[in-house]
Amino acid sequence: MKKFLALTVFLFLISTASAQAQCTLLETVNVGAQDSDGADSVNTLTNGGQYLLTARGTFVPTSLTGAYADAEYLTLNNWATLDRVAGGFDVPEGVHDLLVDNTQVNWGVYVNSHTYTIPYTGAGAKVNLQIDDWYIDTGDPWDCHDNYPQCMNDNSGSLDVDIYTCNPEHNLPEFVTMGIPLLILILAPGMAYVLVRKRRS
Repeated sequence: MKKFLALTVFLFLISTASAQAQCTLLETVNVGAQDSDGADSVNTLTNGGQYLLTARGTFVPTSLTGAYADAEYLTLNNWATLDRVAGGFDVPEGVHDLLVDNTQVNWGVYVNSHTYTIPYTGAGAKVNLQIDDWYIDTGDPWDCHDNYPQCMNDNSGSLDVDIYTCNPEHNLPEFVTMGIPLLILILAPGMAYVLVRKRRS
């Protein structure tokens, strides 16, 4: 019975691990805070391929003392609080965010490590990563990217984005991952019955 339990646990662990995609680092893209065009990945990402984008670090988004930003959040007092009011002007959501393919994304809840990960599906092209200054869809005339790239000149620093490629084909075949839990369910009652009879005899 002990051998059976050990085998059951072993098979269960294998089936659990095999259900997780294998992700490996493909490249790291450095995104400058003053680059209005952003930075492209070196690699072309396979159409329909599954990837992870991990943004790391902080940059200075304005000349105001104590102002910092990461991929998603802004502070004006060295991260004591999160604030979107600069010089009496309410900074719209999305401003100073890290854009993916010229689109605002949700990088998740705030974390002190300033490290955020999102899934990304390849489109058969290089992924573009861009630090925003005035979000492109607000219609604001001070749109840095379309009209006034020079307004990014008070920014400094950069963010790093790690691109991981995830390959589900590295997993065990589906009949294995589906069959192992089923095998456990089938064998467990029989082994329990054998154990009960053995104790009674």
